[in-house]
Amino acid sequence: MLLVTFALLFSSNLSLAAVIPSASLPYYPLEIRSTTPANFDDNSIKISEGKIILPESLQDELESEITAAQTELNRLSKSLSINFDNQDIGIVYLHLGRSDWSIKFTFGGIVLNTSEDIVVDTQEVFALKKCFDQVKWIEIKGKRYAATGYMTQIGGMLHAEE
Repeated sequence: MLLVTFALLFSSNLSLAAVIPSASLPYYPLEIRSTTPANFDDNSIKISEGKIILPESLQDELESEITAAQTELNRLSKSLSINFDNQDIGIVYLHLGRSDWSIKFTFGGIVLNTSEDIVVDTQEVFALKKCFDQVKWIEIKGKRYAATGYMTQIGGMLHAEE
């Protein structure tokens, strides 16, 4: 199964690109909260009462990317004669160096490419990981998607040169 997922990431028309922080991309910090937020004006991903709450702009992009990923999974299913039943939302994290991590969402094993650049520090990535272990679903634009229930690191650890 790991080989199939790995193949999906690289055979898809949805290119797997390196996630590099850029000043030209919107930056959405992760905010750890214990209460329900009153609004989304600060455009951050929030963790509230065991739920992951996504800003509207990110939900819009994810909705579009999920549709493209579903199309790609259907195409691969027909051409490879494999049934891709696992169409859950997942989260992967990629080390950017020092204490910075990039967060990306997946659908059915395909990394969703969005313009949202979610960069968190080590403490935040582990807080999100702990929360995501308990999440059963994620709501995007009013539609519930099953969550994988675990986060996966992709790529290697980067170490600063002395």
